[in-house]
Amino acid sequence: MKVLRKPVYLDVCALGRPYDDLSVVRNEIEAGAVYLIFALTALGEYTIWHSPAHDVEINRNNDHVIKSAIHTVLEFVCRDIKPYIDSELLKKRALNLIGAGIGHFDSFHVAHAEQVKADFITCDDRLLRKCKTNKISVWCGTPVDFCRKEGRI
Repeated sequence: MKVLRKPVYLDVCALGRPYDDLSVVRNEIEAGAVYLIFALTALGEYTIWHSPAHDVEINRNNDHVIKSAIHTVLEFVCRDIKPYIDSELLKKRALNLIGAGIGHFDSFHVAHAEQVKADFITCDDRLLRKCKTNKISVWCGTPVDFCRKEGRI
């Protein structure tokens, strides 16, 4: 019997948090929560979804070390999971979110999370406010919020 793992979707802001300035207390705490999510994913608790929006956004980073590190993390934690995605529905939803004032990459990340019914995790407070205002159909919050919700901290 195949065990279904809880789906989660971390945007690039969350995936990159461990590479931010960790002398900033918030960054350090959120980086710890991201590492916890990675560890629990490796143990089979969660499934982290990977979308084409990740690759495009990550490849725009000028820091080649961080770019490579995030790609490596995605390769390790995602393990080639490819759900069926209705690309027309995804595009339509993303365009709707863009029209609501959410940025391009953020809109595609949110639309993807909604399609795979994954909790959406970001470190971007402005994006979180917009998600709540626009009634996103999945749970959304910071890495720390997610770990709290899951009873992990």
